[in-house]
Amino acid sequence: VEQMTRWIVKGHQNTMVTRVRKLYERREANSVWGSPEHHMLRRARIDAARVEPGYKGNPLGLPTFLLGGAVLSSAASGLNRFVAWAFNDTVGVIIFALVFGVVFFGLAWAALYSAGVARRRIRLCTDQPMKALWETIGACGTPPKDGSYDFAVYAIVLLALAWVLVPLAGWLLFRG
Repeated sequence: VEQMTRWIVKGHQNTMVTRVRKLYERREANSVWGSPEHHMLRRARIDAARVEPGYKGNPLGLPTFLLGGAVLSSAASGLNRFVAWAFNDTVGVIIFALVFGVVFFGLAWAALYSAGVARRRIRLCTDQPMKALWETIGACGTPPKDGSYDFAVYAIVLLALAWVLVPLAGWLLFRG
């Protein structure tokens, strides 16, 4: 749950920092050369460009080689063996459907919970300052929205998929 929450929050931070830098770049380009506003916007743009790489790290917090090499290949191998065993007989199909359902329900719960926690963290930490910045700059659209709502929709789709596929597997099994 914590990894998913971190992924959502870090993704929003990456988007937010990039949008702030671009906002300062555009405002600096449109300001009167040599004016006090131009100097302030230049300093703000330089500072935003300086801190942006610090926010652009790996959002999961795991080394890529670990995720791609060890974990992914082991999980794929284990899943391949489990699927091959599961479709040999009726009991295997039932166990496969139950495990599939539990995994999807667990992933959906974790994703919904993570989206809720991420939304609260983002609202507490960044929503008001970003709204104030966008109002101060003026006529620049709306602040970036976080991805927690999208993540929650994906979780609900996962849950609906599990609700449909697990009973469908049981019905197909006992029908024939």
